[in-house]
Amino acid sequence: MKGLNSMKNNIIFTVALVLIWGQFTIHCLSKDFRKSQTQDAILEKDSATREKLKRVSRILNEGNSFFQKGNFEKSLEKANLAVNTYPTAPGYYLAGVSEYKLGKNRDALASLKKGTDIDPENEQILLTLGIIYTAEGKNEDAIEVYGKLESLPVKDKYNYSFKKAVILKNQGKFEQSYETLKKIPAEEFAFPAQLNMQLGDAAVQLKKYEEAEVYFEEARKNNPELLSAKKSASITRVASALESGNQAMRKKNYKEAASHFQTAIQNDPKNPTPYIFLGNARILTGEYEVALKAFESSLALKSDYQEAISGIAAVHYKTGNYRKSVSVLEKAISLFPNNAIYQNQMGLNMKALGEPAKALVYFTRARELDPAFAEPVTNLVFLLIAENRYKAARKEAESLKSESEKKQIISFIDISEQIYEGDKHLRKGDTKVAKVFYEKAKKASSEEPSVYNAFGRLYFISGDPKSSEENFKKALSINKQNIPALQGLIRLYSSQKNQNLVSQYTKELENLTGNDPSAAIVLGRTYEDKKEYEKAENVYKNLQKKFPNNEAVNFRLAMLYYKISLEENEKNNHDSALNWISKAEKLTKDIPEIAETRKTIQENQKFGIVIPIIQKANKLFDTRQYEKAIPLYQEAFQKTGKLTLYIKIAECHLALGNEEKGISMLESPPPGTRNLQTREAINAFLLRKGEIDKAEAGFKEILAKKPDSYYSHYQMGIIHLQRKEYEASIDSFDRSLLLNIDFVAARIGKGISMYHSGNKKLAKEEFETAMQQDSANELAPYNIGIILFNDNLYNEAIAIFKEIIQKNPEFSDAHYQISYIYYKRGDLEQAEKEIRKALDLERNEKNLFGLIRILSEQKTKITNPAIKKEILELGRELAEKFPASPHATQAERLVITDEDNPVILQSYQSRGKLIGIPILINNSVILNYGTSVETLDKNRGVRLWRIQTKTPYKFLLADKRLVGVSEKKLEIMDLKTGLILRETTLPTGEVKKANLSGENILIEIASGKNSKIYSYSDQLELNGSIVFEGSFWSGIKSGVLFSVAQKDGIRTQVYDSSLKDLNAKTISQKGTGELRFLGSYETGIFFLSGKK
Repeated sequence: MKGLNSMKNNIIFTVALVLIWGQFTIHCLSKDFRKSQTQDAILEKDSATREKLKRVSRILNEGNSFFQKGNFEKSLEKANLAVNTYPTAPGYYLAGVSEYKLGKNRDALASLKKGTDIDPENEQILLTLGIIYTAEGKNEDAIEVYGKLESLPVKDKYNYSFKKAVILKNQGKFEQSYETLKKIPAEEFAFPAQLNMQLGDAAVQLKKYEEAEVYFEEARKNNPELLSAKKSASITRVASALESGNQAMRKKNYKEAASHFQTAIQNDPKNPTPYIFLGNARILTGEYEVALKAFESSLALKSDYQEAISGIAAVHYKTGNYRKSVSVLEKAISLFPNNAIYQNQMGLNMKALGEPAKALVYFTRARELDPAFAEPVTNLVFLLIAENRYKAARKEAESLKSESEKKQIISFIDISEQIYEGDKHLRKGDTKVAKVFYEKAKKASSEEPSVYNAFGRLYFISGDPKSSEENFKKALSINKQNIPALQGLIRLYSSQKNQNLVSQYTKELENLTGNDPSAAIVLGRTYEDKKEYEKAENVYKNLQKKFPNNEAVNFRLAMLYYKISLEENEKNNHDSALNWISKAEKLTKDIPEIAETRKTIQENQKFGIVIPIIQKANKLFDTRQYEKAIPLYQEAFQKTGKLTLYIKIAECHLALGNEEKGISMLESPPPGTRNLQTREAINAFLLRKGEIDKAEAGFKEILAKKPDSYYSHYQMGIIHLQRKEYEASIDSFDRSLLLNIDFVAARIGKGISMYHSGNKKLAKEEFETAMQQDSANELAPYNIGIILFNDNLYNEAIAIFKEIIQKNPEFSDAHYQISYIYYKRGDLEQAEKEIRKALDLERNEKNLFGLIRILSEQKTKITNPAIKKEILELGRELAEKFPASPHATQAERLVITDEDNPVILQSYQSRGKLIGIPILINNSVILNYGTSVETLDKNRGVRLWRIQTKTPYKFLLADKRLVGVSEKKLEIMDLKTGLILRETTLPTGEVKKANLSGENILIEIASGKNSKIYSYSDQLELNGSIVFEGSFWSGIKSGVLFSVAQKDGIRTQVYDSSLKDLNAKTISQKGTGELRFLGSYETGIFFLSGKK
């Protein structure tokens, strides 16, 4: 119990005192070396041995001296010399204690054990072994050693019994500890006060409170100055009262329990723990205000007391003030993020607020934080049952540790599912089939009230009022507070116009709710879950009459109106949706989503006029006609401002290869529209591009802010799947499906993960469920086809793929798979027909290689120059257009080997408008898009790295480092990673030109009509500058700057590129006509003067 745990914390300091005292005496013994006791042994040995023992004695005395001075390295050295000369118990003892002092506990234990082999009853060795075992946490070994010591005829035997008892108590073996302590005679023990304190402490743990008080009183007599004894006596009285209260709680005598807890508070009003017990008892008696005061009093005594915070949140939850409860818990979670109880309470509040997705997240988080905590699992199960998700509920229930609890809950799931199936038939008027399901539920449990309520409804509809009455009454006999049963009886008697019984059961229902509307709110929620909104509204409106100012009732009615408005919006009934939103707004200001929803509905009103445009754009997008889709999406976006349309435009640009444009759009959406959706789109694109680490970091960041994002969980599943982390991927897909059971992509992903982890049967089940959920989706049957193919069921696989083609003639992968099956069978003609169909639909690397493979096989059987020519053409196309493909190297080799003139043009995909000329350095191509810089592998065109740039680079320069020059900054980057190593701010003005020269960076900056050339070192220190008034300038590799002007002919000034020395060498020569710079080489420059 929490109260007793807290009390243990208050008592522990007595144990600490004993341990400190014990260690102090032991350390004294360890240092209190006597001169080596080997003289008697020496007399009994032969002369050679006697000589060795004399030498050992001298060595050990020297070692003891070093030990006393704290020189443990030397004492260990002497000990090792001694035992190597002749092994003795004192020698191993000195080695052991020296090693212990040097922190070498393992070596110390080994040495001391060798000592006990020679002298099993050596007190010093055994005592030191006990110390080390205790320090190492090897309590069982320590107990064994102290047990041996207390059996020896030694002076301090009771000290060893005491040490043994303390260890037993610390292990929670209170009975053994208590019995050991009682055997120690107080009059023979040097520290009777400590003995009585330990006896009192052990008695408290054994709930022998009267004996404990006697021992603490004896301790005070032994030592009147011992404050801990007085405090422990007080704690004992508190513990006794708490135990009495807990016994009353177990008997459900909550008022009596509260009285005992009040006594505990009176005994120790500064102790925060009894207030928690009192608060819990008051909640159970329905005295919420008193409970709240108790928890607040506890928190006032201990500001970070987690149980007190939990209690305050519980009171707000119980009184229907869910938003207040959430507010308390949000602050608490920010301080204690790993508190599973808080997460579970948040889940309950979210469920009450009608946000099941968030409730799922919190229950799941609580379960992960504390796998032994059963409550969040059961809450999660009941939430899934309420949503009729029985398969998922069973899976969660299987994780329960208690077999009896697991069995009970799975039985309830089975019953609920049978009733649900029966209710579906009952709503259709099929009472016969409904009854079959209800009978199955009754067979599973004859003590479940919901079964009898189901029969009550069945017989009422069937026109059998007597049977209906019997069943509703049976449900009430099992649970007197069963609201559906009371409702059923009221409805039944109303139909019979039996006003007396209607009044009787209506009164019972009102008595049940009393001054607490929460029970009736539960009934309203039940109607909400069934989408019987009119009935739910009537429940809440009746409650409003009875409780006009109750926040929980108004909030729930507002949530109902909010929910209706969402559904009306989904049906495109926007005027009706706005009307319901207005009703919700009048009732509460505690639903922050209302304002956003109003805005969304108003947008959707505009949206209706552009639906045909969007449908046309979507069709073009699905058929990869992105250029045609863009203007349509743009038109729709301009009319509605919908962010989803803006994201579609960006995705079109990304699909067209305009990566910089697409990413730039997603990074900088229109003002006021940036949200997690744009971040999800960016990260999804990064994942498609193969930048898995960046995508993973992005999705994790999203989930930290919005843990109920089913899409981000799905993408995390894809990431794990790509890394072949199948268990982790299944977990992520499961989370996605928990949050959105209709998300077919997550179910397909889960099926693929299960297949790869060896669960073919379960994988197929997932794909079949996906097909049922979305019959138009080709991926589920496609994956079933793959399973059949891998099981060598070729005809069945072909049938599946052909069925997919009938539904979606543009799905090229189905043609590819049929082609591959024919290829495997050796039917090359059919294989070629199918792969050519696939290529007509999508000319990608997989389909190209598929045709190369088939034609290569045909070439071995038929000599046909046309086949060879086509293979080479296909190989060139594959190598040039898809250099990153795993088949590219093979295709390249094919061209080089078989073609007379093997030239391959390597193309690089431009992802946007380039600034400047790409830089070719080492084995890389560096591209500057202004908003970003990327490096590609020179041979394959594969991206090596990409960085986003806050300020666009006007110039990129590279030698042993990469230099970026923007209008404001000069930055040096690592060539291999793009990481910025150094940066500096540039002088104000327009950057006109930049060059590398030797170890220096030269930059021309114009301000007004004046220009200056600045020189920066490799460390970005400003070396110097010159005014530039010429026609052009250039820095060359050897570290020289040329500045060329037309003044009385051609005048060239030559500087050291550091510009530290401004005394230029001037070269004058004749020349006329316009000067134009052509280029430079390592030691000079080329330029044009007129025609020369």
